[in-house]
Amino acid sequence: LHLLSRRQRQMCIRDSYKVIDINKDGVKELILTNTKKGTFYKGSILVLTYSKGKAKAQYCFDEARGIRIKNKMLHMNHYGSDFTAIRSYKVSKGNLANASFLKYYYDRSGSSAVQKYYHNGKRISFDTYQKMVDKYWNGGTDITFRKIK
Repeated sequence: LHLLSRRQRQMCIRDSYKVIDINKDGVKELILTNTKKGTFYKGSILVLTYSKGKAKAQYCFDEARGIRIKNKMLHMNHYGSDFTAIRSYKVSKGNLANASFLKYYYDRSGSSAVQKYYHNGKRISFDTYQKMVDKYWNGGTDITFRKIK
């Protein structure tokens, strides 16, 4: 992931926040959002980390429909009627790094729709997909936000 440009940061102006130690290393991260519930339609999230005395804007997620902490990682879930994408990130040395990208979708390129499952770009079985959903999403703690006064 790359640091956000000034224009990207301006597009991610937020009015609610959560301060949380994602990876339990004693250094808290700041998560900003433009909706009190975090995300859903038109919602987005900006994650900032702190390292070497400076806050760093890491990434802006648009329209994630869920945000959770599980296994010392930040997880975003975006879904619709025919797809799901779960992105997982770990915090390491003040940076947000990709840990996992899990998705399924209906492939409509043939005569009938076929469900396809992937983990980090590699096609997987439905059973493996379900195990990965349990590992990265199910049972996690939803993040709730406070309004900036």
